[in-house]
Amino acid sequence: NGITSIMQILIFFLLGLLVNPLEALKYAVPAVLIMTVMTLLIRPFVVYALISPMKSSRGQKLLVSWAGLRGAASVVFAILVVVVNKKIGMIVFNIAFIVVLLSIAIQGSLLPFFSRKFDNKTFILFANTCSEKLQKYGAYYSNIKDKMNQAKEYMASSSKKINNDEAKYIF
Repeated sequence: NGITSIMQILIFFLLGLLVNPLEALKYAVPAVLIMTVMTLLIRPFVVYALISPMKSSRGQKLLVSWAGLRGAASVVFAILVVVVNKKIGMIVFNIAFIVVLLSIAIQGSLLPFFSRKFDNKTFILFANTCSEKLQKYGAYYSNIKDKMNQAKEYMASSSKKINNDEAKYIF
């Protein structure tokens, strides 16, 4: 999961280098409209309908309906349109990029609120799990730099070999 998250961040960053902010701003209004309709109407309706047969609580269904896709995959798919038709493709790419950014900013920042509101039990379990993982791996800012330096020093010494579990912990 950690490597996947890092790779998604890297892909999103690299795709962001393809965006010309002045060009993208031309499509801000359609992007906001698309994001609003998809976030408030289309996605919740479709997802709720699809997961209704599953044995989940109403709160869990509402939470999953709200969560949405926030990631680089949508932007990567928009690049395929650029390959087929550069002019139209760049419009689609810019709109998709803005929609993803807005989705990350709005849906992502409101997810803890809706998690507590719709499905408090799952949210508390998730929050406790995250807290335990952060404590277990010492993933708070003051330790991260020290851990990275220790890892570099450890791997630089040719006399020491590390196994797969140690490599997973380091990275």
